[in-house]
This record gives sequence, structure tokens and C-alpha cells, in this order.
Amino acid sequence: MKTRFFTTLISTLALTGICATSAQAFTFKTNFSTTDTNKWKSDIFLNSVEINGKTYNDFSLVKNVNINQNDLWTSGNTGAASSDRGDKSTGVKAENPTGSDLAASLGNLNLNNIVDTEDRGNFTLDLFFDKFADKFLFFERGMNSKLEVQALDKSGNLIGDSIKLDSSKWQEAGYSLDTTEITGAQKVGSLGVSLLD
Repeated sequence: MKTRFFTTLISTLALTGICATSAQAFTFKTNFSTTDTNKWKSDIFLNSVEINGKTYNDFSLVKNVNINQNDLWTSGNTGAASSDRGDKSTGVKAENPTGSDLAASLGNLNLNNIVDTEDRGNFTLDLFFDKFADKFLFFERGMNSKLEVQALDKSGNLIGDSIKLDSSKWQEAGYSLDTTEITGAQKVGSLGVSLLD
């Protein structure tokens, strides 16, 4: 079941191009800062990640989002992808978001700015980054969702094979989120996807 999915997508390790035929999953440690570690409602900023003992803090962020399909929000728990934020966090909240709303939610280092999805909703988004990258970091609130990821070239053409991610098998990221669409904090899972390994 796909529930409240896809918190933040950030890429790391910028390269000058992508030449992948398959994607591989990897784990990483999340280093973050916040002033609100008890309730998880405020801004939570990504400082760095550790992959195989090496620390990275130079990230490529989402700059544009094309919405190919997003189930219509009519009220309550309907629709698919929406922009959400922590109860006391800065950021966008939009139940029927534009591509600009989604890019604002994903295009910064505030881990409490998310794209939230509903139990039965479906969406297809093309994410474009501010520079080339080969590794992508996924964070998911609730650890109860599934996502299929497919790489695109700079023109939006599909390249390589898609990979299916099941967040119930991810490692815990070390923090929780309490956003405007839920009534209490949920643990966050994390997983990386490498296009060149």
C-alpha cells in the first residue's frame, strides 16, 4: 500500500553526465540539525550524509517538477501527491500542488518539507536537478510506501531500467516527522539509489 510517501529526494555526488543501464540501492547515514527533537514539527535541515565512511555535503537539488499525472484532490484523504510541511516548519502546503509547489518542497535541504501521498493515489512526476548526479537519496515518512524510479536524460527521455523501492525494508533515518496532514510523528526511512554502481 502506498501511504503518505516520498518525503524528500536529494541527489549527491554531482557528475558531468549519466551513462547507466541499471540502478543499485545503498544505505547511508543522515546527519541533520533541528531545534525540535521532541515533537519533530519544526525545520529539520540536512547537513550531510555518510556513505561507506565518507561524508558528503554538496547536494544537487530538485529545480523543476513536471507533473505527468497526479490523481485529483477533492477533499480529505483523496488525490495523490501534495506539498506538505511540519506543523511549525517553513515551506509550502498545497493539497492540489503545481509543479512549482512540488519543486519548492523538494528543492531545499529542509527534511520537513515533503511530498505527501495518499493510500490509493497515483502520481507520475519528472524531477529535474540543478546539476548532474549519479546518486539519489530518498526519505520516506512512515516507512510504508512503494515507489518506482526511472532515470531521465536532460531532455526527459527514459534511460536505463526502473527500480522499485519498498520503504518497509529501508533503514531508519534517525528522525521523525509530524506534518500538517497527520496527527503525530512518524519515523522516517532512508535509502539511496546509485545509477553508476
